[in-house]
Parts: sequence; structure tokens; C-alpha cells
Amino acid sequence: MLEFKRCNIGLVIKVYDEDFFDSIKKALTSLGVKSGFITGIGALDKVKLGFYDWDAKKYRIIEINKPLELASLTSVISEDGDDLMLHAHVVLGDEERTYAGHLVSAHVKYFEGIVIAVDKKLYRVLSEYLGFKELKVGD
Repeated sequence: MLEFKRCNIGLVIKVYDEDFFDSIKKALTSLGVKSGFITGIGALDKVKLGFYDWDAKKYRIIEINKPLELASLTSVISEDGDDLMLHAHVVLGDEERTYAGHLVSAHVKYFEGIVIAVDKKLYRVLSEYLGFKELKVGD
């Protein structure tokens, strides 16, 4: 289930039992948000986290297949060509340890977030130095 409402600074999003990226992109697209930031908390499972290997210039992926507390999510919302991109980093935990990294994919048990929309176009361009698409700010 996905719920979202516009507010004075952006929108509030709540998600239950859905794919994280699909549901958030659906809400953002429905409300016409293409650039901004999202922060939130909740619970995830079936998580894939990425860790950037600066020497190899690629992400190493780990899978965590158990329920985890989402202590913090921060994401930049930008355009990548015709697609909407969420560049999300998370801090997750269970009763034994904490995980942090680039969120590659996840199933949402529950998520509540605040989106702050910006009035400038945020977009991605491949950086040879970084080895990934970096954020640019347009008009």
C-alpha cells in the first residue's frame, strides 16, 4: 500500500509491503516531483546494499535477507535522462549489528518519509573521474 500527500515543502509518503524504489517513484511521478531530497525511517527486508570500490570504480553488493530497522534514509531525487533516479543511502540494523551503504533494492515492511522538492533541475552526468553519474544542478 502506498499513501502520499502534498504539503507546503513537498510531500509525505507512507509505504507498506511494496518494493521501495517502485513505490517511491510512483508517488513522485504522480505528484510531478523530479528534483529534491527524501529522508525517512521504517523497516525493510530483502535488502541489497552497495559499497563503492574506488579502485575498481564499481559497486560491491551484499544481500541481507531478514527484517531490518531502517534507522535513517537520505536520498537525492534527480533525473537520469528520461528516468527518475533516487540515490539513496541507509543505516539499517537488527538486534546484533548495524549496516550502512548505498541502497540498491529493498522490500518495504513499512516506510514513512518526507520529500523536499527543489525548484532547480537536478540531473546526472557520467563522471570519468568518479566512475559513476554525478549530480549536476541546472536552471
